[in-house]
Amino acid sequence: MIELIIAFFLTAASVVGLIMAFGWRNLHFRLLSNDIKKWQTKGWVSADNAALILADTRPKGLAGRLVFLVGLLGAILLLFSAISFVAANWDEMSRLARLTWLIIILWTTFLVGWRLTANERPRLAEIAYMLGVGLFGVNITLIAQMFHIDSHPPNGVLMWTIGTLVSAGLLRSKAALALTFIGALTWSLMEIITYDAHIHWPFLLVWGATFALTLWMRWSIANHLAFASLLIWSFVTLVNFATDGHWSPHGTLFLFIMMFLLMLAAAFVWQVKSAQSQPYGFANWLERYAIIGFLPTIFALQTIPLKASKSLYSTSTIPQDATSSLLQGSFGWVPIASLLLIGTVLLLVMAWRGKLLRPLELAIFIAIIASTLLYALISIPNIFGAEGWLITKATHKFLATWIYGAAFLAMLIWLIAFGHKRGSDLYVWAALATFAVEVLYIYFSIFGSLLETSLFFLVGGILTIGLAYFLYRLHQQLEGPTNPVSEVPS
Repeated sequence: MIELIIAFFLTAASVVGLIMAFGWRNLHFRLLSNDIKKWQTKGWVSADNAALILADTRPKGLAGRLVFLVGLLGAILLLFSAISFVAANWDEMSRLARLTWLIIILWTTFLVGWRLTANERPRLAEIAYMLGVGLFGVNITLIAQMFHIDSHPPNGVLMWTIGTLVSAGLLRSKAALALTFIGALTWSLMEIITYDAHIHWPFLLVWGATFALTLWMRWSIANHLAFASLLIWSFVTLVNFATDGHWSPHGTLFLFIMMFLLMLAAAFVWQVKSAQSQPYGFANWLERYAIIGFLPTIFALQTIPLKASKSLYSTSTIPQDATSSLLQGSFGWVPIASLLLIGTVLLLVMAWRGKLLRPLELAIFIAIIASTLLYALISIPNIFGAEGWLITKATHKFLATWIYGAAFLAMLIWLIAFGHKRGSDLYVWAALATFAVEVLYIYFSIFGSLLETSLFFLVGGILTIGLAYFLYRLHQQLEGPTNPVSEVPS
């Protein structure tokens, strides 16, 4: 058990260290360097200007980050050394000696970090703090083992998480702050998955306190950790509640579609309010997260067949009260979906009024919501048989393959154009990848013989060429006929 805990702390520390060492801007700098080389060969940028641009955009402190990463690896080795030394002499030590060694090692790391901070060595101080909070978690486990404390295991993780939160606040440690999000999520998932907590509300209290500390410390990368941890918790909680509440699988997927659309609409409104166009603003990242989650989810909605599973309709384990009864059964997802739907539509209307969306784009988003909701409703299986409550299995398969498939392909083509207009390569490449997956799904669902295969690829080729022509015309309209070389001053 102790080996698993050590491995978890070391893995988490390594991930945090890699994020802190390299950051997000290095990838952008490498891509920009490649573009500038191409512009130089075409004569758009002179050698002197290229050097000035690269010097201005080069991420600062790369050497220091490399030192940080190497130091982190050294700290991990020291952590192994300390734990191995204590473990090797564990049986020969008295309880007082064990406690003394554990406390000395723990406080030594924090004192070293404090001195490094005082000497203006923040990166090396972060290594010491990360080592300290890792040892704090190991100490909790060893002391529990020493005194045979057989308590609720997630409580140990909670104790460690609170300790890292306090350390992050007192020491202003970014490493401790990042590990706090990881610890809080681990604690909550243990309660949900292992100990059957239906909705583990206490997670939100710890998460909220950690996020408030993130805002106080003004560390932008922690915003991503906060968002990712909350999204994972929401996903696991909804899946757990949907299973216990016997929700329709199609309805549950519609909930996730609405979650991602709500994120997308919130990103639009955020950009309108703050005029945030820089590539590292969180509104832009929220938009990317939403697109990455939205496309696979809306594709998965299509692939679930219409069938009833007796296991989904067994006796509920959710406590029976008025609210829980409303959220159970095949339609138990509808109240939550309604709230998400209303919020999404309101945000989309705000984005339209802020001139970020055109009326046609607003209408398309609302049509996506309405069509997926309708498809989820008619896909609810009949509790008493294999047929649906409105349609048969054969009708459902026809709708999923031909109607839903055609509408999905049309939406992907529009999404490519929408992403091109917004200047986002993510929209374009994500839609193209999903387009290819959807075409393969339709092919394997419908066609079988060589003649049908030939017909399929003929129609697919014609449609793809038509798509390329459509994108070409769109590109001509957006870019115009001007030659960018001629606009470069001599």
